[in-house]
Amino acid sequence: MAMAVFIKRALVSAAGVFLGSWMVSGIQYDDSTSLIMAVILLALFSAVLKPLLVLFALPFVVLTMGVGLLFINALLYLLVGNLVEGF
Repeated sequence: MAMAVFIKRALVSAAGVFLGSWMVSGIQYDDSTSLIMAVILLALFSAVLKPLLVLFALPFVVLTMGVGLLFINALLYLLVGNLVEGF
């Protein structure tokens, strides 16, 4: 069950990164290896780190009516961008 959730998140992240690199000039990747590594890390961070960050930032998320989640997602993308060479 947990593996199915991880695979689903990885596929959604892959689609998001691919479409984001096509639509936004600030998101880009050099080759398919860096894309695959970025997707795996994004799925892993979304499964492990994101719930913790949302829990710790819950007052901020509630106060901003959910806009704080955009900052959390941007933080995860920034972290992956710093960890994966070519992304």
